[in-house]
Amino acid sequence: MSKNIIVFGSMNVDFSIACSKMPKEGETVLGDDLLITQGGKGANQALAAAKLGANVKMLASVADDNFSNFLIDNLKNNNICVKNIIKAKNSNSSIAFILRSNNDNRIIINKGANVYIQADDIKKTLNSLAKNKEIKENDIFITQLECDIKASLEALKYAKELNLYTIFNPAPALKIDKSYLKYVDLFILNQSECEFYTKENLNENNLITNIDKLLSLGIKELILTLSSKGCIYKKQGQKELRFLANKVKSIDTTAAGDCFIGALAASFSKNNDIAKSIEFASKAAALSTLKLGAQSSIPSLEEVNNFFKENK
Repeated sequence: MSKNIIVFGSMNVDFSIACSKMPKEGETVLGDDLLITQGGKGANQALAAAKLGANVKMLASVADDNFSNFLIDNLKNNNICVKNIIKAKNSNSSIAFILRSNNDNRIIINKGANVYIQADDIKKTLNSLAKNKEIKENDIFITQLECDIKASLEALKYAKELNLYTIFNPAPALKIDKSYLKYVDLFILNQSECEFYTKENLNENNLITNIDKLLSLGIKELILTLSSKGCIYKKQGQKELRFLANKVKSIDTTAAGDCFIGALAASFSKNNDIAKSIEFASKAAALSTLKLGAQSSIPSLEEVNNFFKENK
């Protein structure tokens, strides 16, 4: 039986612009290819999971302004359940300003309505979904850190109490209460986030040591993504598995990490094992870098299957 995916996370309007180089302090540079698209880590991950075949429910808050339908309708049109998205009164829309340069990006986020939902709201919503049998044990719960930190961490705890499989993407990297990590089944982070949480500069010689350092905090499984170098998976007490990245000519990496997480969850929802799920997620993430924007870059299941069939 397939599993539901429940995502509690951010919904942003992305203003993305390309530039030949990142500006230095006090410097003005010319840009082009301005894009205004839907984004936010939570919504990106939810959309990726849905486009890749999963049944997804989104828990979030948006401002009650002209951007709200722009954000919600894109999820709804991709068959995501949006009935638990709250419209926050007296709040601004969450906005992300993205600079793109040489296959890299820099992002600044105005939190806005993302922080409207508090811990009690999430507990009430999850309990209601469970009571109404809209979610069940072993369904998949995903959250990140673009919403209220306490709400995100408490959400992991509530989800674990309901026996959901919890995926935590601790991004952006922020100081957190590490006692909540025992509620995390799968911790997914990139190299810069790993350096933040371990307080170590990563190199090829200390990757596993630092992964083990995080696992010792109570996390059950961990995926460290390494961009073009692929990723490493490790489970407590077991030997690590290393996966290579798929080689493509990237033009924009804005939502590649979110696409990876959503695709991984979609594969899990069909009861695939970790190796098959990581390989599928890596393909989807690679393909997402061939288009500009966040949600606009996320491929469908058909696109992933066809692209890699044609490019073996």
